[in-house]
Amino acid sequence: MHGLYWLTANLAARGPLVLAVDDAHWSDAASLRWLSHLAARIGGLPVLLLLTARSGPIGPTSSANWGLPGVRPAELCPLTVRLGRRVRDGLGDRAGPELFRARTVHRGQPVPA
Repeated sequence: MHGLYWLTANLAARGPLVLAVDDAHWSDAASLRWLSHLAARIGGLPVLLLLTARSGPIGPTSSANWGLPGVRPAELCPLTVRLGRRVRDGLGDRAGPELFRARTVHRGQPVPA
């Protein structure tokens, strides 16, 4: 863990650093220990530790579940109709109707593609 911290610190010495961990709810115990170790020590470094995780029964619902100091949870809202259309326009044929229906809401109701 100490070596990984110094690797992070040395990379941050070159310039600001973002460490992004997607689907953190699937992390094993050793990875979460390292993230906790790192989070407790990066206060003075130009490092942003960004974790994404599902909330609810399969994931943490608050930073207390993670044991990571300085964690500020932010819940993402669904895509708006306008943004959903932009995503679909940008992805073209790769954005199926399921993506648009599953993530786009208008006045609290899913919008058909």
